[in-house]
Amino acid sequence: MSEENNSGKQSTESAECPGEEVSVFGDDLELNQFDGLPFSSRYYKLLKERKSLPVWKARCEFKDALVNNQLVIVSGTAKTGRSTQSPQWCAEFCLSAQYQHGMVVCTQTSRQQAVDLALRVADEMDVNIGHEVGYTIPLEICCSSDTVLRYCTDNMLLREMMSDPFGILLQRPELRVVVLAVPPMSGKLLRHYGSVPLVSLETACPAEVVYSSSSHKDYFYSALRLGPGDPSHQRGRRYRCVFCFH
Repeated sequence: MSEENNSGKQSTESAECPGEEVSVFGDDLELNQFDGLPFSSRYYKLLKERKSLPVWKARCEFKDALVNNQLVIVSGTAKTGRSTQSPQWCAEFCLSAQYQHGMVVCTQTSRQQAVDLALRVADEMDVNIGHEVGYTIPLEICCSSDTVLRYCTDNMLLREMMSDPFGILLQRPELRVVVLAVPPMSGKLLRHYGSVPLVSLETACPAEVVYSSSSHKDYFYSALRLGPGDPSHQRGRRYRCVFCFH
């Protein structure tokens, strides 16, 4: 009886939003929908870590917004899990549509970030890098015909758009665009795009704003004074410094 209860709990581990389905093989093996293989024990270990991320609380809200809107804005700071989890949920959305309208591409400003995120997400999805999850950076392509989620640098995506234009949202009603923004930019984006859904994430580590009247030349040294040797760090606090010059 205990084994059946454990397997039942495990098979519903990822099905928390209404309408989600889980593929089960036999009595106790949950199958990965992307490669058809049973999940490894590491997948469940990473899934537990993923559920502790601030973005996970907004999972159902995000997926619902993605289904019903062309443009979704996700507002959150670093360490909220937005860059790893949101693309995975987009891939699940594409899977639900049987990839009729294409795959998922997630852009990054840095080539190293694109590679690191692709490796991490492939690990979390329990798939092989270069297969279901890949990346494209200058002078290196790590993808295949099986790739459903691809990380790339901004310039690589722009180059592809020039050779095969996406068009615009009005011309592509099936296209979905997710904008990951920091809170200060969210208001500007909402004013620009109008009535679009905004998914706000809780801050993983609340930041304290410190104002300074130091001169322009001294702002860098003022920030250094809030480094590891500062008493605030010894108390386990972190600062986000905003310098206001007069």
